[in-house]
This record gives sequence, structure tokens and C-alpha cells, in this order.
Amino acid sequence: MKKYFLLGLVFVLAGCTFSQTSTPYPTYTPYPTYTSYPTAISNTSTPTITASAIPLPSSTSTITLTATEAPTATETSTPLPPRLQTATVIGQTQVAKNLIYTATKEAFQARQTLVAQYKELYWQELINYPDKHTGEKIIVRGIIFNIVDDSDLQMYLAGTYDAVYVKMNAPFSGLYKDDAITVYGTVNGTNCFTNTYNATICQPLIEDAFY
Repeated sequence: MKKYFLLGLVFVLAGCTFSQTSTPYPTYTPYPTYTSYPTAISNTSTPTITASAIPLPSSTSTITLTATEAPTATETSTPLPPRLQTATVIGQTQVAKNLIYTATKEAFQARQTLVAQYKELYWQELINYPDKHTGEKIIVRGIIFNIVDDSDLQMYLAGTYDAVYVKMNAPFSGLYKDDAITVYGTVNGTNCFTNTYNATICQPLIEDAFY
């Protein structure tokens, strides 16, 4: 009897155990999975400057080189500073003045030398005896009373109405009636002609003259 009692107790205990073990334990939810950290932005995120950012000539445009003649080298003088230019101009002006002065002086001296060959002749001696003084170089002063042409004239001797006939050695201009004049010339006898009254007039002739 005791044997059966123990066996029954074992079954009871086994049932309790089975009952306890048959109850499932609560299932625990797994921990949430953490996502990986974001990958660091690589350097490729930095904008890259490409050749397209610089405008290039259109592929259709072409550059044509035109051959030109090389400039011819010319010799040019270096301009002088203003002061030197002024000094140069002044120097050139002075040289020109000196040349003019020298030429004028030489011309004056030449004329003085030429005039020195002529002498004064008493007017009555010339009027009354012109043939005796042929070839002499004399000085004649007076007033023009007639312009015959551009190289001949008639004049009264100064202070008188005695006339002489003058032939210049070159055509003249700017001489007029009533002009006072000094003539240098050579006596050559007389010059005779018929006046408006058909009378023959002879006057002492002065040739190769200048004034």
C-alpha cells in the first residue's frame, strides 16, 4: 500500500513539474539593431573647376594671319631738349644775322670802292665842254624831269635848268618825274635828238650809269 502511495506521489509531482515546464516563458524582443554611422563625405563632394568654366573660342572660328611688309628702318635724329633747341635756333638766327651783316658790309664796301672811282665835275664844264671829258667817270646830281623809257631819263643838274641825258646800265623802276637823284656814270660826248617843236637838241650824255 505504501508502495502505491509513493508511486502516486511521484506522478503528482511529475504532473506539477510537467505543468510548470509546459508553460512557455515569455519571448523577449531582441534589442534594436543600430545602423552604422554615416560615412564621412569624401573630398569628391568639393566642386571641381573644369576647363569648361573658361570660355574657349568657338570651334568654328579661325585666326588668319596676314603677312605684312616689315617696316623700313629710317634714320631719325633724337630731338634735342627744349633749351638746346632754343639755343640752336638762337645760334642759327645769329649766324644768319652775321651772314646778312657780312654780305651787307661787303656790298657796302664794294659800292664804296666803286663809287670812289667817280669824281665831281663842275656843272658848267660838263654843259659847255662835254667832248673834252669823254671817258671820265663823274657824279651828277639833279632832278628828273622826263622818263624816256625803263633805262633812259633826262634830268636837270641841281639848282639849274641845264639838262643831261642819262643811259642806265640796267633797266630801272621806282623812279618818277621830280625825283631827286644822284647818278654815277661815264661822259660820252653829247646826245642829239629832235624835240616836239622839230628843233635839234643836244645834251651831255652820261652812259653806263647807276644811281
